Amino acid sequence: MKYIFIGFLLSVTSCQNVDLAQVMDVATSQLGAATGEPSSAELKTGLRAALLEGIQSSVFNVSKTNGYLANQLITIALPPEARKAASVLQKLGLGSLVDKTQTSLNRAAEQAADKALPIFQNAIQSLTIEDALALLTGPKDGATSYLKSKTSQDLSALFRPSIQNSLSRVGATKYWSDMTTQYNQIPFVKPMNADLAGYVTQNALEGLFKMVAQKELQIRNNPLGAASSVAQRVFSYAKSL
Repeated sequence: MKYIFIGFLLSVTSCQNVDLAQVMDVATSQLGAATGEPSSAELKTGLRAALLEGIQSSVFNVSKTNGYLANQLITIALPPEARKAASVLQKLGLGSLVDKTQTSLNRAAEQAADKALPIFQNAIQSLTIEDALALLTGPKDGATSYLKSKTSQDLSALFRPSIQNSLSRVGATKYWSDMTTQYNQIPFVKPMNADLAGYVTQNALEGLFKMVAQKELQIRNNPLGAASSVAQRVFSYAKSL
């Protein structure tokens, strides 16, 4: 009933010189009082609070030491073209070099991850009432998908130079060079090359979004576990639909 009424208001006000946001806030507040449904202001506030909680938790968890490396869901493996080389090098007694290389890739991602927070926050602040309604009643990972669509390009541009610096700082560049040099010296093998910074950037972002999606699902399944009381109310209402 609420959403039909809001749709009517949208059509009526589209050709009039009115503040649509104010009209919708008043309408949803009045309907909320009668039906127990959250107002549009509560919808936006609750969803923003839940998203912020999710990204803060996710960024904190992946940016700490072993945040990527020790989490099997998101740990960054060697690039596909390097896995055959890793197997060969391990048989030649160079397993420690392989381990150091993989560890350093994850360390680079962990050191770069905390820079993601401002970009996420900007995307959350741009959330509209229409976005909030769609995300709350949509798929279980709808909020994460929204963030991914809004932030992936900016995050990739931010992460890559940071990843590149981190790769050098944690020794990944040297380990990778040592590993490829050792492998490429083996007779008759295809020389191994990879865009290491691009590979780690892509996997670091995919891992981060997996953690955000996990937190979103947790809040949807247990709204009362959210830190914000408004988020609890909004997601409890969404779960009842």
